[in-house]
Amino acid sequence: MKFTTTLSLLFLTVYVFGQQTINSVMDGNASNPFTWDCTCFPATDDNINIHHDVIMDVNWLVNAGGSITVYSSGSFIEATGGIGILVDGNSSELSNHGVFQITNLGFTTGAVGNNHANMVLDTALYVSINSTFMNYGLLSGVDSIYNQGTFMNEGTLFNGDFLNEGTTTNTGYLVSDSLYNLGTMNVSAGNITAFDCGNTGAFNITGTGSLSVDNDFLNIGDIFVAAGRDVMVGRDFASGNLSTFDALVDNHGIFHVMRDFTNSDTLKGSGVFCLGESTSNFGFVKETLDICDNTPIGAYFDLNTGTIEPGVTSCQSGCVVNIDENSIATIEVYPNPVSDIMYINVSELTNGDVLVFDISGRLIHESNFSNTDEITVNTSSWNKGIYLVRVITDNQQIVETKVIR
Repeated sequence: MKFTTTLSLLFLTVYVFGQQTINSVMDGNASNPFTWDCTCFPATDDNINIHHDVIMDVNWLVNAGGSITVYSSGSFIEATGGIGILVDGNSSELSNHGVFQITNLGFTTGAVGNNHANMVLDTALYVSINSTFMNYGLLSGVDSIYNQGTFMNEGTLFNGDFLNEGTTTNTGYLVSDSLYNLGTMNVSAGNITAFDCGNTGAFNITGTGSLSVDNDFLNIGDIFVAAGRDVMVGRDFASGNLSTFDALVDNHGIFHVMRDFTNSDTLKGSGVFCLGESTSNFGFVKETLDICDNTPIGAYFDLNTGTIEPGVTSCQSGCVVNIDENSIATIEVYPNPVSDIMYINVSELTNGDVLVFDISGRLIHESNFSNTDEITVNTSSWNKGIYLVRVITDNQQIVETKVIR
């Protein structure tokens, strides 16, 4: 994975001494003194309020308790690619309530960042140890996020690679190409979707949270899945390795793996493992788990050289996953995010039922279809948030996807 953590900074020449509160008075370049009410070049420790459309034509440093605040009437957009802002030090802060778009953004040595509206970062977002970044709005376009501090997402986040070495808490909607956790990842509400996922730290799915991994998931740390919560893995899942025996999955919900499953350390809990194809256990399976292999060769697992406690059951839940990837039907929901009308393309399915659940698991829509290509659902009365669309065919095939309203 590629992580860009170095921001090339060109500091503004400072002609004003002492911290000031400076407001924009017109649209213009950040380096133009007439853009600001001080008719000056703002210093790095000034408190800067942006109420207009300000063009970021230079790199910027905020330190020594300085701040940048973009108000809802304003925007802060780079003139050309490659512009960066570094916010450094305790009490130094950047807060966006308008439109904010640059290439690189970093927070170091206790600095704080807040996005409440629309933020676009072309390349990198870096949050150092003791620093904090909180997203309440839409953060998109980021190629790489590297968090060593505290990262909170209550809004919507689209990014390429996400490396977490600190503490990340998600209660919103986070989509990542690849997600790797070495610290603590808390999914207490909302949903995290990643193409590939790796964990060597602590990954906790609780509250109303869920985790979807489209491709492969490797765990050599600790995963906790609370009762009523689910993890969906589109291809293979492996936990632990035969040399270090250093992984734990404590599952009290349901853990779906569409293809191959391997455990080389410890599985425990009271939940269900719903497994699609080849399954292997070289470790320990404890407590009252239900292991449900949809393509069984042996009891519990196709290959078992480990230890399975007496309280563990074999497919008592009767759960089902698609076991032939060539026969997996799909649905398409658009637009996503949806506005007042949601369209569901079910052309690959013949007939069945459509169920829509909100983030708390409450059923908010139910309808059936037969011999149609498209279903229309009125969503104008729905609250903003994340919804699960589930289609169950008459032959009990289940297809799911998530949408944002």
